Amino acid sequence: RAAARRVRATGVPVVNISAIELPGVDFPRVATDLLAAGRMAAEHLLDRGFVHFAYYGLSHRDYVDRHFSGFARAVSAVCHDCPFYGTTFDAGVGARTAWSTRQRGLSRWLKTMAKPAAIVTWTTELGRELVHACRRNGLLVPEQVAVLAADNDELLCEACSPSLSGMALTSERIGFEAARLLDRMMHGGSPPKRPLLLEPTGVVARQSTDT
Repeated sequence: RAAARRVRATGVPVVNISAIELPGVDFPRVATDLLAAGRMAAEHLLDRGFVHFAYYGLSHRDYVDRHFSGFARAVSAVCHDCPFYGTTFDAGVGARTAWSTRQRGLSRWLKTMAKPAAIVTWTTELGRELVHACRRNGLLVPEQVAVLAADNDELLCEACSPSLSGMALTSERIGFEAARLLDRMMHGGSPPKRPLLLEPTGVVARQSTDT
């Protein structure tokens, strides 16, 4: 909110390209359609025959909840219970301690899950953590637990063992559309009343969902 106040105080046209929405902050926005992205992730995993689904994401984030909602609705026809496992990143905790704490939590969560299961993670980084937790607990990826990240950090995805499937986001198009909107506003055009939300281009399938 403080950043939004400072930006608004400049008096210049503004376009928001973040998925984050704050109450009272109404800048024109160009971003990923998170509901559509969740549905697209579900379709990829449903096509592979899974009937047990879950989600691993950040706790208390409206934009993560929106993505989870799109995913959970899309799988609801075959899965009446799609659990959400939330985590936080505590800046006051050392990286090694935080990693170990999240690994223990993931290990406990995975033991409660019916298998084979398909899990979507909010980021590639969380997907990497989940794949590691599966290996620590002797769970085969993707035969027992398939993992799909909601973004596609190619370096991290390929560095996972097995390699991690991800969603190809329309980042370049978001940039283009945001620049076009900003140009229009700089020349006196009125901002749109609704955000422009763009669907991902699709799933980049790798070994972690190759069933």
